[in-house]
Amino acid sequence: MGKLRLCLLCLLPFQIVFGQNFPIDTIKRHGFVDYKEAADTLWSRLAGKKVTSLKKFTVSEKNFILETRRYDTAVTLQMIHGEWLIYWYHVDKSFKKVFNGLKKEKIDFKKAILDTVLLYKNKGSTDLQRVELYFVRNKKRGYIKFQLWQLNDLWYFSDRMDFVEDPMPVKLK
Repeated sequence: MGKLRLCLLCLLPFQIVFGQNFPIDTIKRHGFVDYKEAADTLWSRLAGKKVTSLKKFTVSEKNFILETRRYDTAVTLQMIHGEWLIYWYHVDKSFKKVFNGLKKEKIDFKKAILDTVLLYKNKGSTDLQRVELYFVRNKKRGYIKFQLWQLNDLWYFSDRMDFVEDPMPVKLK
């Protein structure tokens, strides 16, 4: 083994133990002005042919750290970084699950009709609001429920998304 490789191998445990160099968040984050813009973005993403990521519509790591520090100052940066990774992973994974579930049900959002967008204020937290996006396609009716996080006058996707099919079929006139 070369001297350089041996030196790097010896320094690796020190980097792991003492270094807290996290990867820098390089994705340009986009917040929404209001919940209707978020619903329109979600609708257009569901109308696409391929599943795309919603990571750029989540809170940046810097803002996540600031918000977490506002409520709890004793948590280490490693814990906050882990919570942030779990946060956007849940948003992205649940969107992919909803997208694939809708494709499996053969619901095409290009031909579906957006019916109603409802906003429910959470009683406990004023920062989180629940949104339901109702739609009709042929004889199927359903809605997608998701949460938005309001931070610094912008809205971001938060928590999980779910697709709920309405058991009442649409009566065609």
